[in-house]
Amino acid sequence: MSGIGCRSQPQSRQASNFGHQSRAFGSPSHRTALNASTGAKLWSYTTGNYANSSPAVVNGMVYVGSGDGNVYALNASTGAKLWSYTTGSYVISSPAVVNGMVYVGSGNFNVYALNASTGAKLWSYTTGSFVTYGPAVANSVVYIGSFDRNVYAFGLP
Repeated sequence: MSGIGCRSQPQSRQASNFGHQSRAFGSPSHRTALNASTGAKLWSYTTGNYANSSPAVVNGMVYVGSGDGNVYALNASTGAKLWSYTTGSYVISSPAVVNGMVYVGSGNFNVYALNASTGAKLWSYTTGSFVTYGPAVANSVVYIGSFDRNVYAFGLP
């Protein structure tokens, strides 16, 4: 993909392409979006703790988990917080966004399905251990692993 670039910053750990215009990077507690062509900083958002999960970018929104126990939805253009949902434990699982729903795991053993527009909890499911893996979606099924050595499958609505 020619024309896409990013400026590497020492604290940068993970990146997600926002199309051909920008990139997002995470450090111990914040996300930064950069113009992919120039490397200029577009915005930065600070969470309450480390932000290890890779962001998901869908329909102009950036979704990311944080060690402060929240899932955040940010405006991809401005970095403004649109909503957050508190899980009660760290969120290092990278979210998956499909059909208007955000799927993410938490350190409190739960898998969550959140409304992508509002952050409202649609459902949760308790596994036998920490859920730190990011979900995968295929053939209308969400798959997510837990430290209890099981993979859970949930049909999409």
